[in-house]
This record gives sequence, structure tokens and C-alpha cells, in this order.
Amino acid sequence: MTAESTLQRDGLTWLNYLMMGFYSYLLNILGPITPFIRDELELSYTVGSFHFSAFALGMIAAGLLGERWVALLGRRRVFWGGGIGMLLGMLLLTLGRSPVITVTGALLMGSLGSLTFSLIPVFLTRHHPRASLRSLTEANLVASSFGFVAPFLVSFFAVWLLNWRAALWLTIPLWLALWLLYRRQTLPEPEATPSATGGASFGTRFWLRWLVVFLVVGIEFCILFWGPDFLRDTRSIDSSEAAAAAGFALVGMFLGRAAGSFLLNQWPVWLRFVASLALVLGGGLLLLTTTRAPLELNMLLIGLGVANLYPIAFDTSLRAVFSHHDAASSRLVMASGVAILGLPLIVGNLADQIGIEQALPLVVGVLLALVVSLFAALEQRAASSLVTMARHENRKD
Repeated sequence: MTAESTLQRDGLTWLNYLMMGFYSYLLNILGPITPFIRDELELSYTVGSFHFSAFALGMIAAGLLGERWVALLGRRRVFWGGGIGMLLGMLLLTLGRSPVITVTGALLMGSLGSLTFSLIPVFLTRHHPRASLRSLTEANLVASSFGFVAPFLVSFFAVWLLNWRAALWLTIPLWLALWLLYRRQTLPEPEATPSATGGASFGTRFWLRWLVVFLVVGIEFCILFWGPDFLRDTRSIDSSEAAAAAGFALVGMFLGRAAGSFLLNQWPVWLRFVASLALVLGGGLLLLTTTRAPLELNMLLIGLGVANLYPIAFDTSLRAVFSHHDAASSRLVMASGVAILGLPLIVGNLADQIGIEQALPLVVGVLLALVVSLFAALEQRAASSLVTMARHENRKD
């Protein structure tokens, strides 16, 4: 039995898993509800996209200021207050009658919700020090399951109740249930209270791993955001068929994270990461080089590969620091926000010049190459450090 297989799931564990799902549900529901908001408010595509950009900007703000709010208010207030902030943003989204209000709602969801989101890895890592990667993988599995059902619920309520907003209103009883069940749950506080003005500093190794997080999040969201357009244009299918085929990437991500939790008992972390990259590359090459393989299979393979890149990258980044975990986690959330805001936009701008069928493979290919190079260099450096430490210990003996 490995250290990563000793995870004991108690109340604190399940609270963080479910809160991760709550956050993921509201993040992943933005795309499906945007067409309804655009139709009702008569918005252009550009203004409609501001909702997603606002959420990403909120993530960046939370990443820059998260540890200061924790220092001022404490982890408990920030954790629960961020959930309330997401509900407030959700209400602005559903009740707003102008884009100023609805975009502000998305901004609140991204900023305040990401404060809560940034604390979840800290809690899980602190609570399960010998099984942190396993707990983060399972938390992301729960997030995938919540994110997976979001578009289906929007479609269901829009068809059967003629009210897409009901899919968002479901988050109110969900948050209340979490509060009633876990409000007395003790949340880990930092050993030492950091300065309210920040001041946390990290070494080069952390920032290189931060860059890995930025790159893998960029790969994930470029594929999820532009995948349907890519499939539609390259295979000459209609939008509904392309969306359905691209949805298999989400299925793959769910299955990949479920398998990833099991493989922690079988494979070392570096091998899981390399295998994940190989699946993304293999699925992508299959998609680009042949039309015989079903689109659904191609996207499933890509989703299986993408699934575990983020949990591994986040865990290894957080392990790279020995203090200021609140600040480190906030900076990693900022990496996600910058990637979500910027990299799909680069694909879009490039697609206007050379077409989506060239732009998406080019950008994702470059990101994959950078991830491979950085991860290999970091793992080699870590291995060299371990050898040096072992030699030093032998000399002492």
C-alpha cells in the first residue's frame, strides 16, 4: 500500500470535495447560459463573451489578493463568504436586465468564489499530508461530475420548465445544505498568521511549476472552448453534432480522474503525468491524421489525457513551498485565471488569420511542447536534488 492510498475521507474532506463541485458547477454553467442571456438582452457575441472574461478576471484578482483577505478575515469566513459571494453573483446573472449587471455577476462569482476555491487545496493538503495528490484528484473528480451535469440541466429546465434560470437557482439549496451539514466543521488555520500586506516570496522552482499550471489549464480550456468550432469546420458537420462530439472530452475528463485516483496506487506521479500528455498528443494526432476513427473516440482520448494534468501540476506546485500556503494557492488560482482569460483569446485571434483548423492544433501543440520541456527539467532537477541529499546523508553516516 502506498502513502497515497491511506486517504481517510471525513467530514472536512467531503466538505471540500462538495464545495469544489459547487464552484465547478457555476464555472461550467457560464457557457451554456450565455446564449440565453445574449438572446434576452440582445447582446453581440463580443459582449456575451465578457461574462466568461469577467469570471477569469475575478480569478486573477482572487489570486493576487486572496491571502490578504485570509489574513484579515480568517480562513473560515473567507471559505463560507466566498460561497455566499458566488450566490450573489448568480442572482445578478439571473435577475439582471442589462449586461452591466450580468457581467458584474460573473465577476463576483469569479473573484469571491475563487477565494473559496483557493483554500480547498490548502485544506486538503494540510489535512491529508501523505495523500494530498489523491485527495486533490478526487476533489477534481467531484468537480468534473458537477461540471458535466451543468449543461444538461440548463437544457432540461429550458425545455421542460421554459426557464433556464432554474439550473442556477439549484445552487441555493446546495449551498444551504452544505452550510447546515458542515457549519460546525473545524477548518485548519495557518500555523502563523501572515502579514495582511502579503510579503510571501517563493523560489524559482515554484514559479516554474506555476508556469506548468498555467500551461495545462490553457491546454484544457483551449480544447473545451474551441473544440466544437474545430470539429465543425474540419469535419463539415453542423454545430449540434460538433458540440455533442466535443462533449466526449468532458466524459473523458471524468473517467480520467476516476482512473487517476486508482492509478496512484500503481504508478509514480511522473509516469501518470507523462501518460496523460501522451494521451492528449495521441488523441490529437489521431484527430488530425485520419477521418476513420470516430470523433467521439478522439475527444474521449484527449479528455482522458487532460484530466489529470491539472491536479498533478497543482499538487506538485503546492509541495514546492514550505510556508505561505494560502499565498501559494492563490497564485496558482491566478495562473488558472490568466490562462483562461488569455490563451483561448490567442487561439481566436489566430483563427481569424489562418483558420481554426490550423490555429487550435498550433497553439495546443506549442503548449504541450512547453509543458513537456518544463516538467522534464523540473523532474530532472528534483531527482538530482534527491541524489545529492542521499549522498550527503551517506557521508554523515
